Amino acid sequence: MRRNLVLTAVLTALAAARVSAGETRELHFKSPGPGMRFTAGLTVQVWADIIPRDDDHPGWPQAECRWDDRMVGSRVKGNNKAFDYFPFTVPAALVTRGVHTLKLHGFGRTGATHPAEVSMPVEVDPWPAEKTVVDLSADMKCTDLNWTNVAVRGNGHTVAVSGKLTIKSSLITGLGCSNIVDPSHADPATVVMVPGITGGLIRQVHIQDSIFEATGAVHLAIDGSGDVAIRNNEFRASNFIKFVPSNPEASPVIRISGKGGKQKLFQGNRVAAGIVRFEGTSGWLIGGRSDAHSNILIGPRCVLSLVNCRDMHVIGNYIHHNYRGTWSQGFNFYCEQSDGILAEHNVLRAGSWPLQSFGGEFRYNLMIDSGHNWVRTLTSGTQFHHNLLVHTGDPYGTGIGSGVWLYNNRRNVAICNNTFDGGAPLARDFNAPIIALSTGCTLSALRNNVFTGITAISPLARNAVVARGGAEKDGDPRVAYADYNCFFNPQGPAAAIYEPGIVDQNEAGTHDVHADPNFAAGRLIPYAVNQADVWNRKYKVSHVLALYRQRYAPAAGSPLVGAGDPADGQNSYIGAIGPGKDAPNDLFGRLAPAADNRPR
Repeated sequence: MRRNLVLTAVLTALAAARVSAGETRELHFKSPGPGMRFTAGLTVQVWADIIPRDDDHPGWPQAECRWDDRMVGSRVKGNNKAFDYFPFTVPAALVTRGVHTLKLHGFGRTGATHPAEVSMPVEVDPWPAEKTVVDLSADMKCTDLNWTNVAVRGNGHTVAVSGKLTIKSSLITGLGCSNIVDPSHADPATVVMVPGITGGLIRQVHIQDSIFEATGAVHLAIDGSGDVAIRNNEFRASNFIKFVPSNPEASPVIRISGKGGKQKLFQGNRVAAGIVRFEGTSGWLIGGRSDAHSNILIGPRCVLSLVNCRDMHVIGNYIHHNYRGTWSQGFNFYCEQSDGILAEHNVLRAGSWPLQSFGGEFRYNLMIDSGHNWVRTLTSGTQFHHNLLVHTGDPYGTGIGSGVWLYNNRRNVAICNNTFDGGAPLARDFNAPIIALSTGCTLSALRNNVFTGITAISPLARNAVVARGGAEKDGDPRVAYADYNCFFNPQGPAAAIYEPGIVDQNEAGTHDVHADPNFAAGRLIPYAVNQADVWNRKYKVSHVLALYRQRYAPAAGSPLVGAGDPADGQNSYIGAIGPGKDAPNDLFGRLAPAADNRPR
């Protein structure tokens, strides 16, 4: 952890140096996101984001927040020790039914940010008068709990369940508390957040069609004997979550642990802040093969975390960790000591490392942007194939180390039929190898991939698209087989395709293609998806994937068509996306029920 904190500090200092040379600091909303709604009479949590930081001048930059031109936070100073964060709370008395205007103003030490003001409309719904009110006056402990069509006012109390938990068509507010009145304005190290709902060895869980707002996190331990379904719920941006910019583990909004047993469902949920964390469990379907099953995670610390998990299927989800290089350890889809995971047809956007420590099969996914690496190591034996990875050039990213970085003796990883687009010349900053292999790490196969869009690579990174780690001094081979790849990097013409000696075969790359891949509709840079529409399910995960399929499919006459390794079947192609008809495993962008034919 410490190494990464130091790295982030160094790189963001470089970003600050760019500002002193004439660049301006940029003001953004970290939370809430566009299109998100709230309920009358409840507080609204707001986070401003100003990048890059000003490490040389404590207390700068600064931010203000207004709600309908009512000041709700004046000149909040950047917290340099905590990677800068600017929290504001709109008091409940101001949150009335109707459409309101939320505004941020930013101030640098030498002038206003750029832009000086940002605003968004925020719609507030009335308190649901048709629901029965449950008004807690004390903490609850019960075997079974059934809240159906209710509106809960928790008043800071908690609920503990040990048998069956049912929450349907309800509004849950005010559960849990912290040891201070307003956790958002305190030093995060002093904040103790109490979960709103806890469960110990629960037999059955049905949480469905409900809203969790201005309330504490949900922590459940499941015994695996009954049905478990968490479906079609909304966890709003104003829930009571402890954010520590330097600590990625501090912010779960949902934490689920427990035994295997029957298949368990986490589907159709929307999460606007906090980590969705599964621990020591198995047999979950997270998402599904229809848009109605997609989980949408957009906001600060919006992360899917699998810790010590097995046999998990992660399908058709949209995860955007609103990270922007200012909070350390910006994971997006994080696995720790987990294996046997199938992840497909997901959209992962942003984070320091959008995918970390994945083990299993990762296929047909779209990955957009990263702070350091798209992928930070894969477990031995992982199959990584038919994925599209695009860098759109966040101007204040924290420095690309490589596209895919393997370390800690990860062996026999297969990387096949992917398209890696570093973004150049439309985007900048991808001046590193796309594949970097540290000591003890090996690839069993590197074939049928497109490597494009890199800029000139620093000699410190061995000046190769496929390279050993930047500090490696040995010449040991690390790739068993490499061929039938396409390399097109006119912005980095001096970069070698494979670092000398890294491939353990006499004639590596005999059938490689060195030509413009000729994508059908041109690359999609910058990212052009309206996230308000994604949040509100007007623009679905299948639409995002189909858009990128259209743009990155090979055009007629493309050198990618029919140029793949013949061992992968007749009409094999190079890249994540093929010509369609008669092309083997050409399933990117096709989120629909299909036979589970897993190419190995």
